[in-house]
Amino acid sequence: MALYPKNKIHIQNSKLKSGFSLIELLVVVSIITILLGLIIASYINYKSRNNLQIGIQELRSAMVEASDYAFAPQHQTETKEWTKGYGIELNEGNNSYNLFWTTNADEIDYDPTTPDNSYAPRNNIKTYQLPNKIKVTAPAGQTFILFQVPPEIPGGKEIYFNNSQILGTITLEISGSGETQNITINCNTGTIEIE
Repeated sequence: MALYPKNKIHIQNSKLKSGFSLIELLVVVSIITILLGLIIASYINYKSRNNLQIGIQELRSAMVEASDYAFAPQHQTETKEWTKGYGIELNEGNNSYNLFWTTNADEIDYDPTTPDNSYAPRNNIKTYQLPNKIKVTAPAGQTFILFQVPPEIPGGKEIYFNNSQILGTITLEISGSGETQNITINCNTGTIEIE
């Protein structure tokens, strides 16, 4: 009979030893927290890069749309004027851009701060907002791209990057990361390339 109490004590001790200690639980919770942090950081990075790709593709599509409009037969406006060109205007301050048409491509580079604002030929068709945390930049003073068919060259095409026929680059950047993607417009060949 002396064995019975020892067995009972042994059973009770084995019940007390089952389970996890506080230190073991803290180690497991710490590992799970670290893994969750890595997963969340990777997801945010993936989402930002995806937004950059979406932004660059949408901007290029808008440029192609402006080009398609410009090189299609001319359209008459409500005031019976003929459109002379279509383009994209970059709005660096609010990270958006506009698809516009104009009836006077020669005076497209107007200064909106002039008192009379007499020639403001840009007429917005659509405003595009860039994805979250993506900003647009262009070389200083270069805020628009114009596609037009010159009247003196039937069937000809002209592309202007701020009133000059040069090679221009527009950059989209993930805010705060420094990661960028470029669109290059070659005004001579008419190509719009993502780099």
